Amino acid sequence: MPKTSIVLFTLLLASPFGSAQKRIEAGVLLDYLGVSETSTSNFGIGGRFGYRIHHNVMFEGELAYDYGVNFDELYINAGNGDLAAIAHTSIGVTHGLFGPKF
Repeated sequence: MPKTSIVLFTLLLASPFGSAQKRIEAGVLLDYLGVSETSTSNFGIGGRFGYRIHHNVMFEGELAYDYGVNFDELYINAGNGDLAAIAHTSIGVTHGLFGPKF
């Protein structure tokens, strides 16, 4: 079995037992978003926070920001196929997730 599989299996097996009694959980994460239409890769940073409101219920939230990637776009005239314009574009993505965990 590859080392990566062993580490993943250990983390998945140990995490429910290790966090069974915690009231608050917090963490920092690295984020990756690949946009195939523009052939860009965005890397970012984020954080997550969880608060146990009942023995079997935790309210969790996560927020991440992928830093802006700059690239040029070409606009072609559909009528004659000539280059109509070149535009400089920047993409920065912010995304979040929150809700209960049972």
